[in-house]
Amino acid sequence: MAPDTDNPAVKPPEIRAVILDFGEVLCHLPSADTIERLAFLFQMDPRTFLPIYLETRAPYDRGDLLPGEYWRKFAQQAGVKISADAIELARQLDLELWSHINDAMVLWVQQLHAAGFKTAILSNMPTDMATHVRNNFRWISHFDQHIFSAEVRSIKPEPEIYQHCIDALGVKPSEALFIDDKRARPEFTEFVFSRSNSFARTCKRSVSRFCRSNPDLGACRSMREAAHSVRRVSRAKKCIQFAALFIQVLDGFQFRSGAPAKL
Repeated sequence: MAPDTDNPAVKPPEIRAVILDFGEVLCHLPSADTIERLAFLFQMDPRTFLPIYLETRAPYDRGDLLPGEYWRKFAQQAGVKISADAIELARQLDLELWSHINDAMVLWVQQLHAAGFKTAILSNMPTDMATHVRNNFRWISHFDQHIFSAEVRSIKPEPEIYQHCIDALGVKPSEALFIDDKRARPEFTEFVFSRSNSFARTCKRSVSRFCRSNPDLGACRSMREAAHSVRRVSRAKKCIQFAALFIQVLDGFQFRSGAPAKL
C-alpha cells in the first residue's frame, strides 16, 4: 500500500527520477496538415482518421509488425490498395506526425538532467520512430534511459514496460515522477501527472507531496501556490498545461537560488 502522503505528518519518498512519455508530452499534437496528407493517402476523412490510426497501433508499437506489414494491414482495413511507394510515403508522414517538438519540455529535461535527476523516455513507439528520434533529436542525450515499446516488446499500459523502465533507472516506483498524456498504472509510480478524470486532484496532490518531501527547496512556496491553482484548471485540460506551469516554477527556483534542485 502506498504511504499516506496526503498526511502532513508523513514524509513521502523523495523524487530521484523523472519519466516522460513522448507523444503529446515531448512533442505536440500532430498538425492538421500532416494528418490530412496521411488520411488522403488512404482515402479517409481526416476528421476520423486519427482515432482509427491510434486504435490500430498496438501491434506495430509492440514490434509485432514491420512497417510495411503495418501499413498494408492499415490499407486493407481502409479498403484501399497501396503501392510500395505509398507505403514509404506513409512511413515518412508518420514520422512527421510526431516531430513537432515541445521545446519547453525539452529545456526542462535538460535542466533536470544537469541537476542530477535520473531521466527516461517511456513511450509506445515503433522502430521507425525510435530510429528517427535517435538520429534527429540530439537532446535525447539528456535522457539516461530510452524505453521504446517496439524494442522491449511491451506497450503501455502493460506492466512489463513500466517495470522495465523502473529497473533500468534503478529507482523505486515511489521515487519516480511520471508525466504522460494518459493515465499511468498507479503501482509503478507515486507521482503522476496524467490526463484523466482525476486530473486536477492528481496534480495538486503530486505537487503538494513534492513540496513536503523537499521542504528546503526555495521554490516550495511557489510550488504550493501552483498546486492550489490546479483547483481552477478544468478537468478537460491536458496535463501538459500543468506541466508547463511546473516548468515555470522550477525555472524560477533555479534563478532565485543559483543552485540546482537536489532531490
